Amino acid sequence: TLGIVADSSPRAVAARAAVKAAAAGAAVRVTSMVPDLSGALPDVVLSVAGRTDTRTALGAAAQRPARYGMYVAPWLMDVASVSASGSAFAALPFDPAGAQAGQYLAALHRVGPGGGTESGLVAYLAARGIAPVQQIRIFAATSAFTVMPMNDETAHNHDEDSGGPGWLAGGAITPVSGPLGTR
Repeated sequence: TLGIVADSSPRAVAARAAVKAAAAGAAVRVTSMVPDLSGALPDVVLSVAGRTDTRTALGAAAQRPARYGMYVAPWLMDVASVSASGSAFAALPFDPAGAQAGQYLAALHRVGPGGGTESGLVAYLAARGIAPVQQIRIFAATSAFTVMPMNDETAHNHDEDSGGPGWLAGGAITPVSGPLGTR
């Protein structure tokens, strides 16, 4: 069973309809969920709602996880959403660690602090006349991810080695699937 957290926004209504159509074709039962995830917990939860409802759902999922996890729509894969539970999954049509995202994040950080968003990346690429890579993969994200140095010799500032700002400041995001198609 797939539980969907949605609101009445046009984007959420369209996403919910697309998910329900795909689920029907795959014989997957879909139920509506409230943001606090009260009631019977489905096997997997997907939020296509606004940021506030998604953060509420992610917080609830951290306390009461679904068997196969909590997924968020691509436009919700940001620092604040992932920090609500410490982790989330998303099917993204771009690679947050790829060259296009790296260029966008570097430009974003030149003008001030802040995390990347899918809509920001798309707008940045459009302004530069670049077509975004649309290869969809599932990514797992976690907040507050750090690696401790093994000894004093390796304790120099590793931020210099990171290649620039990441999609989730202080967190990590990694692909957990192969290519699933294009958007």
